[in-house]
Amino acid sequence: MKKLIRRGFGLLLVAAMLLSLLPTVSAAGNQLTPILSGVVTADYMGMEILKTLPLEGKSDREKIRLVYDWIIKNNDRYAAGRPAHFSGEELEANQERVYQENTEAIANGKALLRDPLYSLPDDVLTEDIYWSMGYDDSYYMAYRGAGLLQYAYGDCIDFAGAFAILTGLLGYECHLVSGVFINGDGSESVHTWNYILVDGEYYWCDIRIDHAEYERRGYIGYFYFMEPSTEKWEKQHGWDHTYSGLLYQYRYGQTQGLAATGNHFWDIGGHWAADAINKCYENQYFDGTGQGCFQPESVMTRAMLVTVLWRYEGEPIEGENNFTDVPEDAWYANAVKWAAHNKIVDGIGGGRFDPDGKLTREQLATILYRYAVGKGYSVTERASLEGFPDASKVGAWAKEALSWAVAMKLVSGSAEHGVNYLRPQGEATRAQVAAILVRFVENVAPPAIPEEPAEPEEPVETEAPEEPAEP
Repeated sequence: MKKLIRRGFGLLLVAAMLLSLLPTVSAAGNQLTPILSGVVTADYMGMEILKTLPLEGKSDREKIRLVYDWIIKNNDRYAAGRPAHFSGEELEANQERVYQENTEAIANGKALLRDPLYSLPDDVLTEDIYWSMGYDDSYYMAYRGAGLLQYAYGDCIDFAGAFAILTGLLGYECHLVSGVFINGDGSESVHTWNYILVDGEYYWCDIRIDHAEYERRGYIGYFYFMEPSTEKWEKQHGWDHTYSGLLYQYRYGQTQGLAATGNHFWDIGGHWAADAINKCYENQYFDGTGQGCFQPESVMTRAMLVTVLWRYEGEPIEGENNFTDVPEDAWYANAVKWAAHNKIVDGIGGGRFDPDGKLTREQLATILYRYAVGKGYSVTERASLEGFPDASKVGAWAKEALSWAVAMKLVSGSAEHGVNYLRPQGEATRAQVAAILVRFVENVAPPAIPEEPAEPEEPVETEAPEEPAEP
């Protein structure tokens, strides 16, 4: 491995001389110039991994999320018996070819060489942040990231390095930043995370911490994915941000407070569903997920949806708990009781409700349809599903509900290459549910009729108090 890395370092030196001749990375659309780490084995493995991901037609954020997911789901913190992604023989066999191809790509302006953080001006690169910048050295970053890409395990810096390698090859400027956590006994722990430039804006990511959550719970919460606000990031993130804060102030400017954004959550700025999310919060249908976050791209669960509808209904207390997997003291228990009592939801069999089960689009439509039926709202409208290429994938039990949902413009499909797909088994995100709920209130629920104000009562005349007796 070290022999291969040294060969990659030769590419770094050759390409550095060509750097001044290269074009600027374009952030417009998806036509971005690949950014090479300069370590040929790292770049080879990254290119091969990206070939396995369904990147075509995806937005910037979707591409980065696919990389994020691959790293989290296919790698461990410790060597746990997972097979290596690449053998040394494969790297050796492809080393010379990739070296030549990458060198030519850089010379012809078809690829860029990564620019590490220590290229900052001297008046900014103070002693306070210099040590942190060392982790972003392209050779060191790629050496550590390549270890994870090959052997399928590593620590925080290896995860961060792999993320920088893969997103760089997609054309995104991605760097490593480190900070210190003071433990209870006074000892210090160093941790490394990323920030990434996407379409002119910088975002913070901490893939290793989201990976730890995945190890514990089995799903990715995206708690530390693509956060644009350094102020919010510092509140949520547990490490000392003296260094990253100084860096942020120089490269990105000061951030505004949450109130100045016009949103109720830090992580919905510029999001397509921001207006709907704000409306849901203002009407107390949705809460955030803590620390000023909404996590719009997190997948909605069955428990979350029934709780949203229960709040919309006014939080009634009715029904019994007949599910073995719904604890009486769970935050969603009353909502599940109400939903089951009103035949809005069924269990999944065996006396279970599956509160943490990920909500699919056809389940969402069915639950809203049943709720509308129970409320006496109009459910006679229907739309043909034949125009969707994947209409045949809709479960028989969900066809009627989805036909109604399309007719009421609650769902319109998911566009890919100019074609709309229903994706009935696709997971519904919190942002999607917020947008659909707002449409439900506007298109399905009848407008509330304001009560006539009561006429004011005639004032009652009272007798004047007696004059007090003289002492």
